[in-house]
Amino acid sequence: MKRAFLLSLLLFLGLAPAHAAVTLTADGSAPGAPAQILIHGAIRKGDYARFERLADLVAQTSRHSVNGVPFVTVRLSSPGGDVMEALKIGALLNRRWMMTLVRPRDECVSACVFLLMSGVVRTATGAAIGVHRPEFEPASRARLSRAQADQFWAALEAHLTAYFDTMQIDRRAYARMMSTQGGLYYFTQNELTALGFTSEQPAWTHRYAERWAQLYEPKAPPRPVPVAARRVPYPPAQFLQIFRMPGLVELPDNPPPAEIFQRVVLKFDAVPAREIKPDLWTRDQWRAVGGASLQLAERYFLLLLVALEMLRRRAVR
Repeated sequence: MKRAFLLSLLLFLGLAPAHAAVTLTADGSAPGAPAQILIHGAIRKGDYARFERLADLVAQTSRHSVNGVPFVTVRLSSPGGDVMEALKIGALLNRRWMMTLVRPRDECVSACVFLLMSGVVRTATGAAIGVHRPEFEPASRARLSRAQADQFWAALEAHLTAYFDTMQIDRRAYARMMSTQGGLYYFTQNELTALGFTSEQPAWTHRYAERWAQLYEPKAPPRPVPVAARRVPYPPAQFLQIFRMPGLVELPDNPPPAEIFQRVVLKFDAVPAREIKPDLWTRDQWRAVGGASLQLAERYFLLLLVALEMLRRRAVR
């Protein structure tokens, strides 16, 4: 009740989370310390400009390289925020061949997921990764007619579909995002692996193969560039200040240690989420199948022992 009251008070007073803290935790100049940029907090207008400045800086200061480019990791811990700002950061992050990381028990939800998927190598083991459907910013929606809103929404869907495809994320992740309203859907670790959130992009693998051929196979014929081109779609200008994905709100009191799994989710849409049948097995399903398999093996093992005992007695006679 106390948390619900505080959340309602925050919304009533119009208090929003502060800008994401886009900071440089390591510039890559020190031995054994590759460059790392931290994006922490809600994503807001202006974060792209800050991220671009830091990306330009580490390109000059980093003494560590991997696969022929500066070794830069973008660490994420964000409840989401501005959709278009996140997409712009993700496009730049991807063009610079950066990697993304969400540490265990940290969260990356809502619009933050666009950043996670844009890394050429993605790591999110033990993290809370959640998605939900984007929504119109209320003030912008009020200025649009129904026809205009439908037009903007169709264009956004086309843009997001191209973004998911470019980042080589399974379409089932997109379907889950667009079908989740009024809350967040958290992917299981098995889902994150199967959908491509914890892998390296084909373009990164292809770059490695090309460099290996140039360095160690000078006479090898050139390999064709894969269809998975590194052409990240840029957000259309007319989308700016139209859509948002607010995600979660940080409450002012001291949360318990496992707070990222217990926070109150803002429900801006009263329509319940239309559940889609998951195509991936959950941990409980695997556990149930494993238990059934063990019971079956135990049952037949006892029958085998009985048969062996009968054969032994017959041989003794």
